[in-house]
Amino acid sequence: MATPLDEAQLLRMLIRLMGARNTIEVGVFIGCSLLATALALPGDGKVVAIDVSREYYEVGRPFLDKAGVAHKMDFREDPALDHLDALLADERNAGAFDFAFVDADKPNYACYHERLLRLVRVGGAIVYDNTLWDGAVALPPDAPLSDHDRRMAAAMRDLNARLSADGRVEVCHSASSPSPTASPSAAASRDGRLSGGRFSKISRSSADGYSVYWMRRRRAMLGEGLPTPEGLEITELRVVASVLLIIRVENNSARAN
Repeated sequence: MATPLDEAQLLRMLIRLMGARNTIEVGVFIGCSLLATALALPGDGKVVAIDVSREYYEVGRPFLDKAGVAHKMDFREDPALDHLDALLADERNAGAFDFAFVDADKPNYACYHERLLRLVRVGGAIVYDNTLWDGAVALPPDAPLSDHDRRMAAAMRDLNARLSADGRVEVCHSASSPSPTASPSAAASRDGRLSGGRFSKISRSSADGYSVYWMRRRRAMLGEGLPTPEGLEITELRVVASVLLIIRVENNSARAN
């Protein structure tokens, strides 16, 4: 989806360190992570980008053009499992990819994993997004979650357990610093500052708090607190980004523990 800046930088660094040329992205949306990936690839690098909808990809396409990386794209529409199976049908694709990034339908992550292990070379990397699901994977069973969040958290717990026990890979889990949900303060609402001017676009959503957070992240990390623009107050702290990095260390004949 809309990949956070520090996560995009992590993807770029991994790709450059590996010297990757061929990558797969499962779940594209408007292409934030896709742009980061493409910028890190050499001029002749390629990304097989898979998504169920071309509509959102086309929203971000002008930025790929402007960055001069659109020629690296091999966009494929429709369900990812179909396209991954199609790639595997050609034996030349076995181990032909250096890197894969998955940010798609969470219940299918385990299915993607088995296919990607056959497509990504030994020593290659696969990164799964949202594997902590805003921290919900650590909450007790009776935690007040929506049905959707409960299903997604269960899928991520299952994936994490599977990969931790998978002897074919080495696993590294990373989460971003907690990000706050910001909402208009009572004082700001009373004096009308939210009806126009620079606060006119601020709504009561975690997305706004997330944006506020990234503007102030360095100060918070340095222990200077988390200052917010006038008229906002922090109402909740949430983990908004988490990735699970796995390195393929065994060949296809190896079996999970």
